[in-house]
Amino acid sequence: MTNYKLKELLSIRNGRDYKSQDRGTIPVYGTGGIMLHINNYLHDGESILLPRKGTLDNILYVKGKFWTVDTMYWTLINKDLVYPKYLYYYLSLLDLSSRDSGSALPSMTFDSYYSLDISLPSLEKQKQLADIATLIDDKIENNNKINAKLNELANTIYNYWFLQFDFPNTESRPYKSSGGKMIHNDIVKREIPENWKTAKIKDIISHINTGLNPRQNFILNNGNIKYITVKNLTTNGTIDFTTCDTINKDALEKVHKRSDISKGDILFASIAPLGRCVIIREDPDGWDINESVFSIRPKSKSIAEYLYMFFMSDAFIKKAEHSSTGSVFSGIRISVLEDMKVVVPPENILEKFSRIISPIFDLKYQNEAENQKLKELRDFLLPLLLNNQVTIANEP
Repeated sequence: MTNYKLKELLSIRNGRDYKSQDRGTIPVYGTGGIMLHINNYLHDGESILLPRKGTLDNILYVKGKFWTVDTMYWTLINKDLVYPKYLYYYLSLLDLSSRDSGSALPSMTFDSYYSLDISLPSLEKQKQLADIATLIDDKIENNNKINAKLNELANTIYNYWFLQFDFPNTESRPYKSSGGKMIHNDIVKREIPENWKTAKIKDIISHINTGLNPRQNFILNNGNIKYITVKNLTTNGTIDFTTCDTINKDALEKVHKRSDISKGDILFASIAPLGRCVIIREDPDGWDINESVFSIRPKSKSIAEYLYMFFMSDAFIKKAEHSSTGSVFSGIRISVLEDMKVVVPPENILEKFSRIISPIFDLKYQNEAENQKLKELRDFLLPLLLNNQVTIANEP
């Protein structure tokens, strides 16, 4: 083993504000992971992303074009000394809380990272160990790619049916393209199909609840119940349980009295960036939400998928951001969300849409559940591998 300071193995760079960039396909990373996608990048290649503020344990490995916000450092890696994926796994096992240089908000400086002691085996050994964990990560990534394609499919169907209004008519032909009657609606200021209506969000849901902030109510990280915040809601419509804080049973009782989350509810990240929602596919077990996550209960199952897709749409996000009373959008209030207008298709159209979309969402959920188990396996094996508690048999 050879000992190094981290400053010998990589060079740290600052992230930047993304708000002047247009939407695109390049991921923007914050301490909670991918926040959104834009059309520009800070770097193209392998990099380890290191949290500057906030969640210090969410170290990320990226490859290709990316952008990071100012709460996330990115790095240039000295590949002559270290295999990037091995260093990523090594750093992900460290407890950085003891290095925290912040006060109210956990934070890390360049020097805090650069002074870390790193012990490395040979490059060949680094690659061998990292490749084992990478096999699991590759399976996780493959599931993520499948889910991304499923998202594209769902978005295509939603746009085709509800933005272009080419849902199947009674003859299974595209409604608007086949001459379906369109009526100008003064509320949304556009043409919509005949017999379609408009409503406020509050008219098509039972309620919007929120969770509870710790404050004087309970203490974080003294139990094994996962505590979901906006950082755990992804732009892919899933919950990332790997970076959760935790609470105990007494705290859960307090939180659940307010949140009342249940199967079929839509979880909605109320803080920018918008476009992070999840439909709860099973009865919540061992987790609940904080006050920055809205729990929205649709009045009927048939409208749940439609409403979820509406919340994830670019049209909704732009409208919601423009509804902010401040100069810079930072979030949305329940009252503002409830009063927003939405076009409501007839029940038979909603039911058809639900029958098509639900299996897509079910498959996404199954892939995500498999990913959670794979991550648990990886996180169990990784310390054993890097600490030489598990040996690798030589190939014959």
